[in-house]
Amino acid sequence: MTIWLENSFLHGGEGIAKTITFIVTEDCNLRCKYCYILNKSSNKKMTFDVAKKQIDQFLNNDHVPEMVIVDFIGGEPLLEIDLIDKICDYFKIKSFQLDKPCWWNYRFNIGTNGTMYLVDRVQNFLKKNQGKVSLGITLDGTKEKHDLMRVYEDGSGSYDVIIKGIPEYLKNHVPGTKVTFSSADLPLLYSSIVHLIDLGFTHISANVVFEDVWKEGDDLIFEEQLKMLADHIIENNFYDKIYCTLFLDSIGGYLLEDDLSVTSCGSGKMRAFGPDGYTYPCMRFKDYSLDKNPEIRIGNMVQGIYKERLRPFLVATKNDQLDDECKNCPAARGCDFCQGFNYDDSSSKTIFSHAKYICNMHKARVRANDYYFSRLFNQKGIAREEIPKQQNKTYILLSNEYVDYCGEKRRVPEDIKMSYETLFDALEYSRNRFSEIFLVHDCSMDETVFLDKSFENYTIHHIIPFKKAITMKDTFNLFSIVLEGDEVKNLNESEIFCKKIILNISQNQISNLAQYIRVIFLHSNEIELNILGFDSEFDFAVYKDQIEQIAIFIKHQYEGTNREKKINVLSDLLYGNSNDCSPGDKSIAIAPNGNIYSCHYSYSQGENPIGSIYKDGIPEKNILLFQTKNPLCRNCNASQCRNCRILNRRYCGEYNVSPSFQCKKSNIERIVAARILNEVFPNTIHISDNPVMDPILNILDKTVEDRYYYE
Repeated sequence: MTIWLENSFLHGGEGIAKTITFIVTEDCNLRCKYCYILNKSSNKKMTFDVAKKQIDQFLNNDHVPEMVIVDFIGGEPLLEIDLIDKICDYFKIKSFQLDKPCWWNYRFNIGTNGTMYLVDRVQNFLKKNQGKVSLGITLDGTKEKHDLMRVYEDGSGSYDVIIKGIPEYLKNHVPGTKVTFSSADLPLLYSSIVHLIDLGFTHISANVVFEDVWKEGDDLIFEEQLKMLADHIIENNFYDKIYCTLFLDSIGGYLLEDDLSVTSCGSGKMRAFGPDGYTYPCMRFKDYSLDKNPEIRIGNMVQGIYKERLRPFLVATKNDQLDDECKNCPAARGCDFCQGFNYDDSSSKTIFSHAKYICNMHKARVRANDYYFSRLFNQKGIAREEIPKQQNKTYILLSNEYVDYCGEKRRVPEDIKMSYETLFDALEYSRNRFSEIFLVHDCSMDETVFLDKSFENYTIHHIIPFKKAITMKDTFNLFSIVLEGDEVKNLNESEIFCKKIILNISQNQISNLAQYIRVIFLHSNEIELNILGFDSEFDFAVYKDQIEQIAIFIKHQYEGTNREKKINVLSDLLYGNSNDCSPGDKSIAIAPNGNIYSCHYSYSQGENPIGSIYKDGIPEKNILLFQTKNPLCRNCNASQCRNCRILNRRYCGEYNVSPSFQCKKSNIERIVAARILNEVFPNTIHISDNPVMDPILNILDKTVEDRYYYE
């Protein structure tokens, strides 16, 4: 329950609060069937003398933080409420006597099963420390659900005892509770969360257990229960009133560098003081919480911290704790773990491991979150605050007459349209691969079909031709317009404003590029430029001149209005975006018949599909082909480069080696961006002005013979 405490506490001051935890007893008056403490009955209790020494050891140093959370756990900590009262008094007095900054910036936190909440001694303690104590009661939901898992020694349920104190609790405390689910009670998730909402809880921290308890099909039950809960929250307008950790903006997508640089919890950075006087990275490393491995101690009340034993916890990050499967998982963000459980589950007795029993459960949660935020956006107009920055992309081709949306021209002779059934199968397949969904339209399609309420269950980006945009732009929440070069004059006569416009321009229109871009920027703040038929005959001198004009225009726009205008071939460098679409790996196209292709051009050229939405997706051998990295890109920092695999294969014979003219075009863009955009945004990422136009020269510099042969 510390999450509620820290959130409310930190609003009152600046800095970071340090948590110290007292395991006041290892005994509990309930038996929890999924408790990670494993229901090991123990009579170990902390004495006041031990607690005093631990407080003295904590406060008698020069690094006491300005804010301190004093946390009490068990077992059931309220069994020792008199001891807790004495410890709190001593902490207050001692910190005042030592003139520590935390003498008033402190908070007491207690997590309890709630069976003793109404006991007079407990109520007296709460009144005595009013305003300085946070108490969290664990109520698991309905009576059926709660009594299934939290029982007394004789097997009787504890719900009826706890529920008596809930009205008083909700009146005097942050209305939050902690709920845990395992395989046996998973079908009761929806009814339990709804019951807690009906009781008046507004902060519900819920999770599934990390242990190896999950059965085949549990993830589907979990997903369905979450979807039912999502419907309930949206239909009753609870989305801005109820905070439930089962739905979070931040989960889903590939791990970012920042994610890999930290670990999942604060083990080692907090302190857990045991009844025996030893200090632990957290209570989960104490013997009564472990099943297989011995406890880990990082200090004691006399000697203080064992610095050598603390070192592993200070350096442990996900980068070293996760394997390649987790690092490359498209749903990895938000998949947290308990370092203590990982240690206990490890045959090597190490914290540098990761138990993966909840993989399918987390993926089910990510899918359900996509459903929730899609419905919230489509029905209420409330956009997800934190959209995963790295996601797969799926382009669903609604017909063979689809509009061109990248630099390769469509060449499909037949007029085939995707059926309604195949479309929804493709949408569900896309969700299951954790993709952003793009529907690629054509000029003849009747888009009124998308008024069907079923589409509200998905977040869909529509790619529509300009001719349809004039009449259909109000049909879609998210859309990009595809504009052919000669249509720019028609755009100038319209009243359309679109967040993103895709401009397709042929090589013989390049001399008009800057003029086109200036017009388009009147109707959009973001442009994606595609050059159709791009090949070795491209006029690089004209292109360089046009790109420089565009960069100067962007610079003047920003200096005059402070508004940013973006075009992918320049701006993606600035924002660290990659134009590499990773076809066949992170990006795929689904044809009207449900077959999967590495990209739309592969389909239009009549190449063989790499999979099917009806035949177990994409075989591993096909994925591995497209995951191979481009060796030239490792020697080049033109990160905005399209690196089109189709272009690569056509001219170099391989998907993952770029032709020289593609490299030259990208480095012209890089050099122009370095010269002009660095002036506009001097405090952002520096763009290199290295004059090398072809990264192969960086490689061949190392071997004179190879360079001579190539030149």
